[in-house]
Amino acid sequence: MPDSSVSVKLHPLKRTDLEAVHRLLSDWKVVRYMLLPHCTSLEESRECLEDLMTENSSGALASVSRKIEDRNSGEVIGLCGIVVLPGSKQGEMWYLVRPDCWRHGVATESARALLRIGFSEMNLHRMFASCLPENPASSRVLEKIGMRREEYQRNNLEIHGVWHDSSLYSILREEWEATLTMQASTMSDKNPKAIPIKNIVSEDGAHELATSPDMQPYLRLIKAGLQDQDTTSHMEEMYPSHEHRQRAAKGAGKPMSHQLGAGRGPAVGQQVIKLPNRALPNAR
Repeated sequence: MPDSSVSVKLHPLKRTDLEAVHRLLSDWKVVRYMLLPHCTSLEESRECLEDLMTENSSGALASVSRKIEDRNSGEVIGLCGIVVLPGSKQGEMWYLVRPDCWRHGVATESARALLRIGFSEMNLHRMFASCLPENPASSRVLEKIGMRREEYQRNNLEIHGVWHDSSLYSILREEWEATLTMQASTMSDKNPKAIPIKNIVSEDGAHELATSPDMQPYLRLIKAGLQDQDTTSHMEEMYPSHEHRQRAAKGAGKPMSHQLGAGRGPAVGQQVIKLPNRALPNAR
């Protein structure tokens, strides 16, 4: 059983993750709200894992999948991903978490990470998720990460042979960027030792901060409220001078995405896979 709060990281799946994946997919409590199969045998889980790992950028669905690892123990405690219809610039997120890790912030932190992948790395315009009314915990996760409920759909999803109603949640790229900037500004105001946010992000620089991989470590520190001397030292390691820090955030007058090649498809190391089904409603 994890501590009250669990820090997680997302990584591409490997064949060596089979046992952990089988533990998740063979648990009815984990997959009952998902379009992923309920795998009763190791071989069924192996087939599903292979599907999730297979790269196929030319398939009907361009997607990314990740395993959710406990940052401290390295255990695989869940799965998550994004499914994108080609050319739509819209992605549907999904996630599932091991039952003994429910109510420890795992789904929320993983969903936030999916937003970063979708908007920063995949250059999506909109992200959304479907949630069943039988699963209110997932609705709370989606609301925590800033998604809005758009509509309620009747009997639109057949899951494990049963038709279900679902709620549709979504967030736009500009809404996500505005949330990041507001959070960063709030943390900067609370800690006078911090590098003022106005010194690293111009008024129109929210996009550069949100989409720059180089700025992500500093942004994570901002959001964690760790803007002390260690944070300043970390920033100075990345950018030796104050001028460099400003140029990094402002992109020297150009969007950071243009300098770093963002928005040109999945980042290096990011898997593009095909899934046997459409996007997946969320489990806890």
